[in-house]
Amino acid sequence: MYTWGYLKSSCLQKLDMTEDEALVQGFVNAFPFFANEAMTQICSSIKPDEKEFIVEAYDREKIEAELLKKYGVAKYEDLSTDNKKLYDDEIATYYFINEYITFPDDFVSFSDDVVAFKSAPVYFYGQKVNSPKWEEAFDEQISYKGYNKVILHEEGTYKIPYNARWYTFSEKTDNADKIDVPNDILDAIPLYIVSQCFRKIDDNITATYYRNEYEAALARIDNTSFKLNRNFDIRGGW
Repeated sequence: MYTWGYLKSSCLQKLDMTEDEALVQGFVNAFPFFANEAMTQICSSIKPDEKEFIVEAYDREKIEAELLKKYGVAKYEDLSTDNKKLYDDEIATYYFINEYITFPDDFVSFSDDVVAFKSAPVYFYGQKVNSPKWEEAFDEQISYKGYNKVILHEEGTYKIPYNARWYTFSEKTDNADKIDVPNDILDAIPLYIVSQCFRKIDDNITATYYRNEYEAALARIDNTSFKLNRNFDIRGGW
């Protein structure tokens, strides 16, 4: 696994500069920003990190009633100032059906993979009487809204596949920090960084050379996405 220090050293080798020389040119401080530009391009069009957003969706009225009962009042207005703060903090930890749910910050795009759903367990006098299993979610259970939001229509747990960003670099990224990203992506990023650095000093010939090398590296990134073989289960007694 590469480190940020390794990627910086790769950039310096291609620039044929020491770190002090690159600092004078203002390159080193720009490395994280250029790296993020390349990461965005790669995750958006070539090879994103395939993740699942796991959401437990509840009915808001039920949760609000339970919380108010916990604090010994019938209405939100009856809560003390301190308890209102506790109530608000606790209610904010839930996801609710029929409301917009925003994906995590690393979201790039929705995946075309299957959403899994597990209904909420049923309790009778405090005892769980069923053990729901994962099933495929249907269209009436989930709606995709805008760039990075969904609305869930049934209580239960959802596994929603999405395409995510592998990593976000910052000025605070330490040389020893390991970058948990496929190496074929990391090998391409210094080429982009260096091309942008040469463009900053108007060396367009060298910048174009490294940009071409970057484009060639992108073409060699393995973007295979393995999916399980699937069977069609026709329901409704056809």
